[in-house]
Amino acid sequence: MPGCFISLPLRITHVKAGYAPGLLKTCISPRQSAVSNVLGSAFFGNGCLRVFKGTSRCQFAGNIQRAVFTTMSAEQLQREGKEQAQYGFLGLGIMGEAMVMNLLKRGGYNVTVWNRTADKCKHVAEAGATVASTPAEVVERCSVTFAMLADPKAAHEVFFGHHGASHSLKAGKGYVDCSTVDPETSMSIAAEAKKKQSLFLEAPVSGSKKPAQDGQLIFLTSG
Repeated sequence: MPGCFISLPLRITHVKAGYAPGLLKTCISPRQSAVSNVLGSAFFGNGCLRVFKGTSRCQFAGNIQRAVFTTMSAEQLQREGKEQAQYGFLGLGIMGEAMVMNLLKRGGYNVTVWNRTADKCKHVAEAGATVASTPAEVVERCSVTFAMLADPKAAHEVFFGHHGASHSLKAGKGYVDCSTVDPETSMSIAAEAKKKQSLFLEAPVSGSKKPAQDGQLIFLTSG
């Protein structure tokens, strides 16, 4: 299909060579290119899709035998992305519960949760969250998992412990620790995540219950 131009936004619905279908929009990341008018590229097996600046066109080049592209509106693309995305959350204290409610109610995202005391999951479950039995189960189901835990001991145990989050981490998954922990705990979690070829972000927050409820927390991130 060299030289084939198609409109954005779109998604790949089928590739004959067997590469997984998926939302094209999530595969394209803007980057500096040797070609001045190329905004970004998405690679599928041995094929390449280039997106051009200032246009709604992209060009597919490669030797994949056949691909079916479907155009969709930006609203459809956003809705489908939310339906497919799965986010995890560990810890439903004062802060965690408010953050999960924002993901559910304001964001419309699919969220899977876990809390040491299962009764605390009831409110978010009624709002649409899925409740998992272990941290490992949450990470297994979700592409990105957030943790908002009481202290360094809890953060370490939930990550490394029996049925802990680390047991399900693998390439392509992300773990965001919003707990306030010491440097040693954060570095040990980061090292394990790197060993599992997954992504880690240390992201403690500045704010309390009201900013959490209002979706106005400030994240101090590193990773």
